[in-house]
Amino acid sequence: MSFTADDMKAEEKPVRICCFDFDGQIAGQNLADLADWSDAWSQDEKDEYLEALYQSNQGLWEPILRDASLYSETLMCSISLRQSQKLDKNNSRNNCSPSSFVVLEYFSGKMGIPLDKFLMPDVLRTDGRGDGATWADACNPAVSSEDQVDYPPAHYDAQKILQLYTLMQRAVVQRPERLILLQVFDDKEEYLAAMLEFYSKYPKLLSKDLTLQLLHHGDKECGSRDEIGRELVSFDDSCVSVGFVGGQGMPHPTYRDWVCNYVRLLWMIGGESADQQEKLKTLLKNAISEYFFDGGDDTSDDESTATPTRAVFTACEREGGQDRAVSSSHSLTP
Repeated sequence: MSFTADDMKAEEKPVRICCFDFDGQIAGQNLADLADWSDAWSQDEKDEYLEALYQSNQGLWEPILRDASLYSETLMCSISLRQSQKLDKNNSRNNCSPSSFVVLEYFSGKMGIPLDKFLMPDVLRTDGRGDGATWADACNPAVSSEDQVDYPPAHYDAQKILQLYTLMQRAVVQRPERLILLQVFDDKEEYLAAMLEFYSKYPKLLSKDLTLQLLHHGDKECGSRDEIGRELVSFDDSCVSVGFVGGQGMPHPTYRDWVCNYVRLLWMIGGESADQQEKLKTLLKNAISEYFFDGGDDTSDDESTATPTRAVFTACEREGGQDRAVSSSHSLTP
């Protein structure tokens, strides 16, 4: 899919969705020149910090703005592991950085790019408040962390295979018959490589109307080590394309049910060894892909209505027995 014709009608131009990581990508070694963030600062002090962080990312934002005329609209969202208030606060304390939610809202305003405030816990909510509720609660000091929907399995999906699948399916279900370019910006080259490898192998997990582009931006290893052997890292404010995947599949309207089941599985295996987690995740990925596109046992002939729930149950039971079966409820209680 090529996006080079400036004179296309607006409705013919693709939608662009920019998915940003945070730690290491927007806020990495570039924070070394800034003071440690403090929630006790005045609003002027916070704005001064956010502006400095924004300026240190010009290599990210300038090409996005420069190419805006190629698209009918551009949106931005988070693909950081900071998918809940708890995860956001823990990372902020560890990295002496501000909330990712505060930063993305500031950057959205500066760039004039609408911010989609969807977070993974929105899929798990049962209160009917809709997408964006998790973000709103995370930014509301009146809502305690105990009353918020968390996302415990975030780090079991560190390569963001599930998170990316969710964002891609959500994009095409919300925009039927629209061309979409979904760009993922991350500093972890190994994560980008994992996403590229997996979705290149299973392009039918992407709708044919969507093209995925993976880009590196942010912290990068320098190829040298410090005096105690740690790899030195510098902040690279350029965007380098890692690769594209063109979708070959159909939208899956029931993707949210599948995501809920997979999230519960990740949570259930969270106490097991890393090797066991990877083994089960690999099994699930293979089972899901085979179920959808390589002769799975679903009786439906329509890919757009198929769900991988049965494959998830089967894989779970095959790996660990009936006691691992996942409830059909959307409750996160294992």
